Amino acid sequence: MMSRVVCLFSIGIALASRCFGNVGESEAAIAERYGKSFGQIPTNTFGVVTGFMFTTPTPGVQTATTYIVGVKFIDGTSEMEMFAKSDRSDMPASEIDRLLKKNSPGEWKAELTGKPNWRRWRRDDGTAVALYDAARHFLYVNSKAFYEIKGQQIEQQEWKHGENVQVPVATPPAVSTLMSSATPAPTSTPQQ
Repeated sequence: MMSRVVCLFSIGIALASRCFGNVGESEAAIAERYGKSFGQIPTNTFGVVTGFMFTTPTPGVQTATTYIVGVKFIDGTSEMEMFAKSDRSDMPASEIDRLLKKNSPGEWKAELTGKPNWRRWRRDDGTAVALYDAARHFLYVNSKAFYEIKGQQIEQQEWKHGENVQVPVATPPAVSTLMSSATPAPTSTPQQ
């Protein structure tokens, strides 16, 4: 009986971990978790990110939640993952907590940002930093190195309403609309 419980628990953990990628994973591991990419998305701040869509059950809710995820790969490794609900709705604290824990295991500690529309968390081992833009409803999970370069930059910028991001023609219309408000105002030299 105990071995069955352990086996079922192990299977449950394996299935749950397949729902979310992890910062620091390879392109192949991310594709295994999220499925096939819908294409490349040029952004003003992050350069080109790889777009994915996935659906996951939401605890306490009868319908599943569909997320659009933009992943920034550097040298074949995920350095930043940007999450947004396909319906553009706000993410409550419980949902952010769940996404953080599934994306990057460890304890996340909240930090003050000094900005009314930004929330920030840092993993207890210091290897990952997450930002939530409460005005646009985007959650960014960054490696420490990526945050030090780009995360601090987006946290300091003012968003410009109406800024458009070039989205590939094959991208579903809902993704195109959502991504059009996904990135802050252009930087002086967009980074790839």
